[in-house]
Amino acid sequence: MTLTMKRRIITILLGFCFIGIAARADQDVIIQPEKNDLKESYLHEMAAQFFSEKCGIDMALMKNAHMLIRLWQPDRISKDEKENWPQWQIIVQTFPGQNQQHEGGHVMNLTRNGELISWSAHGEEYYEKNPDIVQMGSLAEPLKTDASADDIISHAKEDLIELYHKNPSEYSFNAFFLYEDHFNWGKIPVWVVYVYEDNELRWKGVYSYNGSYMDLVPANQDFYCYQTPGENFFEAYYPDSWYEETLKAFCIMEGRSSQRETQDTIRRWTADYTQWKKTHPYTDEGSLIEMVMRSFPK
Repeated sequence: MTLTMKRRIITILLGFCFIGIAARADQDVIIQPEKNDLKESYLHEMAAQFFSEKCGIDMALMKNAHMLIRLWQPDRISKDEKENWPQWQIIVQTFPGQNQQHEGGHVMNLTRNGELISWSAHGEEYYEKNPDIVQMGSLAEPLKTDASADDIISHAKEDLIELYHKNPSEYSFNAFFLYEDHFNWGKIPVWVVYVYEDNELRWKGVYSYNGSYMDLVPANQDFYCYQTPGENFFEAYYPDSWYEETLKAFCIMEGRSSQRETQDTIRRWTADYTQWKKTHPYTDEGSLIEMVMRSFPK
């Protein structure tokens, strides 16, 4: 089983364990486009152009991407909502030249007239074509142990040279420490860097609270990384068996582990987790390990 597959299984299990799966009351109704509706070829071209920009993929490749395009609405719509339906939904299913795959869920939702409602690529949904992360987030004060704004700007300058062969002296930099729902589900703060040329935003970067690189991309491109690296306790302390350790935690939370097994496992994890928290001050209270430790104290 590949690492990516294991992580996807864990993500699915987290969904079942913490938020549950609620059955939809409404069913999707597919609408047959009328003569005056937008043509699928036009919508395909629009989506190809959009995701070419957001993903940094050549337009010639995106034109050949396979997409599911549908006009739809829920089977039950209130009078107040009726004017907003039906809507177009475009889902990119394959990416030619990318081994048919590209990390993330690439979806566009449009009004019947083709106006953008929302989109997603590598992270959660956005409602503007080029969202301002800083305006959307909540500014915070970094801890003394966190990287400083000067540290982050220094990293961004180095990365601009290494990744894009740009001269940092031609740009101005601003760094912001904030919580924002797209990053770590709003639970762990990040540093966001805006890079300007003549007061126009040219690049944007994101770094972890301790200064680790996450991403640096052109201003109109979507970030690829929305999760701070190194924040998974099991992967950090048990790199060769993190998958098995994670499953043990699920068994404990679901009551499928005996009392003796649970006590032995918790006792084994406690020392490591206590040490872990010293260098990971933003440990998510909703994380699996935190929930286990609070629910089953040693």
